[in-house]
Amino acid sequence: MRTLLRHIVTVLVLAVCLCSCGREGKVIPRNKFASIYAEMFLADAWLSTASPDDRLRSDTTAFYEPIFEKYGYTVEDYWASVSYYLQDPDRFSRILHRSRLQLESQIKALQAEMEAESVVNTDDTAIDDEGQAEKPKKRERLPRRERKVSEELQVTEED
Repeated sequence: MRTLLRHIVTVLVLAVCLCSCGREGKVIPRNKFASIYAEMFLADAWLSTASPDDRLRSDTTAFYEPIFEKYGYTVEDYWASVSYYLQDPDRFSRILHRSRLQLESQIKALQAEMEAESVVNTDDTAIDDEGQAEKPKKRERLPRRERKVSEELQVTEED
């Protein structure tokens, strides 16, 4: 969470500095702006785990440009939007909050997907005389420790 706040502060400082340059652009609607920020936060997270060479080679404007283009906007539109929304800090805060909610939703979806992958089949699917797979047996969720033991047993049985 501290990293997220650090990125927000960094983006805001850059926004204020660059908005004084008087760039022209259109204001991005709040919903799309929140989605853009969510992707920017993910890009920042990836960049923080990248190699030092990759971090040095990444120019922030060029780094975020594909995200803006994905939504049909330019860097100038982004800066015009930042300038516009910073005039009302409460509105800007709500946009950032919406970005956080989007990221949390993505995290929950990924966690659910990982949980679904951790379900193991308690019995192997049998093949009947006609070569058709029989209806699979009921699947049950095993505790983590038992899942690991079960996986190790399957590997041992295959050897």
